[in-house]
Amino acid sequence: MLLNRNKLFATNHKQRWSIRKLTIGVVSVLVGTTIVFINSTNTVFSDQLDSKTENISKATELISDDNTARTVGEETSSDLPETVTEETVSLVNDNTVEAQNEDSTLTETSDSEETQVITPENEDAVNTNTAETVSTAKQQNEDDTLKNKTVVQASAPVSVATTKVDTHDKASLTRNQIQAQSSGSQYQPKESDERKEESSGVSEANYYAIFREVTIVKPDGQEEVLPYQVLGSIYFNSDESKNNQLQKLEFGALEAPPMEGYNSPVIPAISVSISDFLNNDITDPTYDDYLYDGHHPIQRQSLEVVPLPEDTKYDDDYYRFSDEFDKKYKDEYDLRDDDFDALLIKEKYYYTKEEDPKPVEGKEEKTITRTINVHLPSGEVQTTKQPVTIKRTYTSVAGSDDKNYGPWTTGIWEAFTAPELAGYTALPTSVDESEVTFESLDAVVDIYYRTDDPAIVSGKEEKTITRTINVHLPSGEVQTTKQPVTLERTYTSVAGSDTKKYGPWTTGIWEAFTAPELVGYTALPTSVDAVEVTSESLDAVVDIYYRIDDPAIVSGKEEKTITRTINAYLPSGEVQTTKQPVTLERTYTSVAGSDEKDYGPWTTGTWEAFTAP
Repeated sequence: MLLNRNKLFATNHKQRWSIRKLTIGVVSVLVGTTIVFINSTNTVFSDQLDSKTENISKATELISDDNTARTVGEETSSDLPETVTEETVSLVNDNTVEAQNEDSTLTETSDSEETQVITPENEDAVNTNTAETVSTAKQQNEDDTLKNKTVVQASAPVSVATTKVDTHDKASLTRNQIQAQSSGSQYQPKESDERKEESSGVSEANYYAIFREVTIVKPDGQEEVLPYQVLGSIYFNSDESKNNQLQKLEFGALEAPPMEGYNSPVIPAISVSISDFLNNDITDPTYDDYLYDGHHPIQRQSLEVVPLPEDTKYDDDYYRFSDEFDKKYKDEYDLRDDDFDALLIKEKYYYTKEEDPKPVEGKEEKTITRTINVHLPSGEVQTTKQPVTIKRTYTSVAGSDDKNYGPWTTGIWEAFTAPELAGYTALPTSVDESEVTFESLDAVVDIYYRTDDPAIVSGKEEKTITRTINVHLPSGEVQTTKQPVTLERTYTSVAGSDTKKYGPWTTGIWEAFTAPELVGYTALPTSVDAVEVTSESLDAVVDIYYRIDDPAIVSGKEEKTITRTINAYLPSGEVQTTKQPVTLERTYTSVAGSDEKDYGPWTTGTWEAFTAP
């Protein structure tokens, strides 16, 4: 994985400087003026010396193109003449060191300050040194070739004002240029370096300038670097949803120069998201199908991702994206200087001979489907199909059935959730997300619904059972008494269902009832008993009538007294009276309330005998 979140290549991070950011241009003007003066005083020199010392000038010009390390074999071999060798380059470096030791410097000051340059007084010594240099270069050239790749180290930019100078002055001028630039452009730490050391933790985002550079290896072994491509992109360290909304890195396809008798390499376009680029090892050949959008670069020799090297050819774009980082992203996301970085995708391709079988690229696909059948309670089946098409590329020789296959891509069967239905539970409720590989087979998943335990609803039923007692009075009036009794029972039922489960009915009592008493009448019935009322009882009606009773016999007795009065008239005239009352009786019966009487016989009595005095 390329990304180590906050800083991608922390140990290799480099500070970049360009000649345009220095004031060394002043020195260049002074050196150029001196050269013109030298040309006017030295005009006749050997042609051979001119051709030999030109090699040193050429090497010097290469050094002057950048203020940092540069690989001659990879990027400048086509510019060097055949006579430039390791010895020549080494000599230039030695002269640089010597010039530094002599403390002969050019200063970036006003026009009034002195600048050490080549003068007529020292040109004899310079010419002698130049002759020795050319002789050494010639001898070394006979033994070595440019296939030995040499890294030229230069400590600072060198002015290119060495053109149009008499050849015998080129070596000494090169030395003075290197001397001047070495003393005038030493690296000074920037404030951002201190901030880098002090800062820690992960920023919200990083911004990357990503360069793509392709090198073509020609049949003779020489290498040609094609013009690079560059793109910029922000990367959010903790929010993949934002990264998913970013545009992909889209590097266009490149064309290699055609060479007669050889098949030019096909250099496909690169299409990759910034997240995949940073989080996956794109140098792994199994990642080619993703990186090159299904095209396999069959003539690719190598692929690597490195920090952007120190080379002035990248400066314009490096600083362009650095400015974009400062203007668009730095303040918006509160980023630091070291949240900007530059990476280089380095690819190398080679040619193949035309008589070699021409490779043929192809692609195979197969679709693997997961079918999900949802069996609804109504009997309907809802079917969802999840087809995933996976691919693999292959290469083969034209006319041959043999194929060299790349890896199959993979896919995803998305997670599926069964519809929710009230009163039912899906089994299973969901189907998990699943990776689809070339080993996967078509799959069928059936989802059924189980009835949930019903929601129980409880309730109560009532009914009233009434006994009605009608008392029919002798007068014809009817007195009615009602005895209602209400019975209850509870029930439970399933919500939405008409089926009920009942509990027992309660019971009740019709109270006892007594008919009013009326004289001479007897109620029939005289009373109504208490009765238990159950669920099986029915409404009832009781009628009470009155019957006239048998008449009441009243017995009595009548008496009457019959008296015999005996008057004894005495001579004296006195009358002695004796009464002999006899009471007679008779009984009678009568109906109560009636004046009629049924009499019995009278009793008898006796008047006693009486004897006069």
